[in-house]
Amino acid sequence: MMKDRWVVNAIAAGVVFVSVSYSLFVGGVTFYDPNVSSTLRSPAIIMAAGVLALATILLSKTQLSRPLIPVPVEACANCGKESGDAVELKVCAPRRLVKYFGVVCQRARRKHTAELKEERLFTKGCQERPEEDFCPICTLPIPMPMDNHSGFYLCCMKRVCHGCVVATATRGTRFNVDCPFCRTPAPIMEVFISSSELAMVQKRVDSKDPEALRFLGDKYYFGRHGLEKDVPRAIELWSEAAELGSLEAHNRLAEFYLGDEIGVTADGVARNFSKAVRHWEEAAIRGHVESRHNLGVRECGEGNHERAVKHLLISAKMGDKSSLDVIKDMFVGGVASKDQYADALKGYQEAMEEMKSPERVEAKKRMKDMESWR
Repeated sequence: MMKDRWVVNAIAAGVVFVSVSYSLFVGGVTFYDPNVSSTLRSPAIIMAAGVLALATILLSKTQLSRPLIPVPVEACANCGKESGDAVELKVCAPRRLVKYFGVVCQRARRKHTAELKEERLFTKGCQERPEEDFCPICTLPIPMPMDNHSGFYLCCMKRVCHGCVVATATRGTRFNVDCPFCRTPAPIMEVFISSSELAMVQKRVDSKDPEALRFLGDKYYFGRHGLEKDVPRAIELWSEAAELGSLEAHNRLAEFYLGDEIGVTADGVARNFSKAVRHWEEAAIRGHVESRHNLGVRECGEGNHERAVKHLLISAKMGDKSSLDVIKDMFVGGVASKDQYADALKGYQEAMEEMKSPERVEAKKRMKDMESWR
């Protein structure tokens, strides 16, 4: 780029030199020969030459100061070598987005990509559960399964643990029935919903709330609360919710594509294992416990016991009793070691200890009393 700028500056200097020389020439000729042609000594010609010189100088200062756009050069996606006259790159057949020198580079690239995916799968989402798994009031993780230890409120699309629900309801001199989080009078629970309340959910759907999209997708899939069953609409809502960050929507899609034992889903759609596993992996990488457990169970069913234990250890240490039970069964069956089961048991106990609170103990006691009255 410096060389190009030097060339333009040289041209500009040459134009200035020609303009000045022309001016001196016209002046000298006029002095000795007053009858010289007026066109030759016209000020317009001299001014045009000066303007041309000025424009050339400005071009050298502005246009060439901008970075030059590099010419794209095709290179092998594996080794990085550029293509030339002697070597021609081959397009990767499945996606046609990258090119390789040959089969060796293509296989090496695929192996490296698989290793990176494997590393990401077992290092991401292993330490802490996602934000939506925490009670927004006490900020403690909700025990698994969350539906048995919390309530989901449509007024604010929040899941509140039973400990905070009981503590809020019994606070003061009267029994409080307001939403424990947003204080909406007569909170709207997921199990009780009218047409007007469904319209409120629709407003949240229109504003692209991922939890509202997931919730409405559930209702369309099962045909509940006055909605006619519409599986394509449910899949559309779940897919949009998953794109916006709903991990539970990923889990819903995975369970849908997994289908049943006869090779089709409940709605006659062909099973798609790759889509199911992809949705589970995406959710598991971001800390979704149930998706991680499902991956472990699937690997165990396919005989990949080492990978299964890796998944189940992660979910058990996040407080999933089902994962601990599967590892115990694998240990009894001789496909998991004693150390692995002990590690899972210790991690599970630590997770459960972290989720304890006096309010939750009181709520659990009250729920047992209510069950005994029935």
